[in-house]
Amino acid sequence: MKLRSLGQSGFIMTMRNGTVVMTDPWLSPSLLKGYTTPVDHRDIERCDVILVSHAHIDHLDPGAFRLAKRLGSVFVGSRKAVGKAVKRGVANAIEMAGGEEAEVAGVKIHAVPAFHPFASDAVGFVVEGEKTVYFSGDTRYNEKLVRHLEKFRLDVALLQIACSVYFFRKDGMDVGDASELARRIKPGVAVPMHYHDRFRHPDPERFRALVTGYGIHVDIFEPGEEKEY
Repeated sequence: MKLRSLGQSGFIMTMRNGTVVMTDPWLSPSLLKGYTTPVDHRDIERCDVILVSHAHIDHLDPGAFRLAKRLGSVFVGSRKAVGKAVKRGVANAIEMAGGEEAEVAGVKIHAVPAFHPFASDAVGFVVEGEKTVYFSGDTRYNEKLVRHLEKFRLDVALLQIACSVYFFRKDGMDVGDASELARRIKPGVAVPMHYHDRFRHPDPERFRALVTGYGIHVDIFEPGEEKEY
């Protein structure tokens, strides 16, 4: 499997059989971005599945709808994300909540719980294909999430490491939370994500330092970078 970063929480997984799965696409230019978008949605030639954890702007933008319509991608996501996709004319859309599963384009998609105080419908995903990959989306650390993920033998975990704090409450995981989750679920490879915007600047190397002593390899991606697993 090849894994390419699109920046923030966006990744493209390309399986050896050609199946392409995209996560949380933030493809359009934005003043919130702290990086240059590495790909234009108009240049993508194949995308079988688009996974969207929730409908916030840095996880879903209009380019994703145009991409899904042009390529016939199956749009899989939270309730509000799918609602937006349907309104924008996406024909193939599957709404999922934590605990549900579906087989799409030859891969099994498990929706896992996510705990986001400002997106009650948010989910994460475990993709079972050539490799088994966990994509956290935005979520707080939670013991229910740990118990759910312990059912899987994860090859790769894509983990949020930056969040905001409102009224002394986090809206997701910071470096410490993400490293604790990695230690608990023990993926073969952990990939920190969700830190490429202008306003959050955690150190992914600190995440690496916190988890490598537990036998977990850490890969840090720059937007546009690709690695093979």
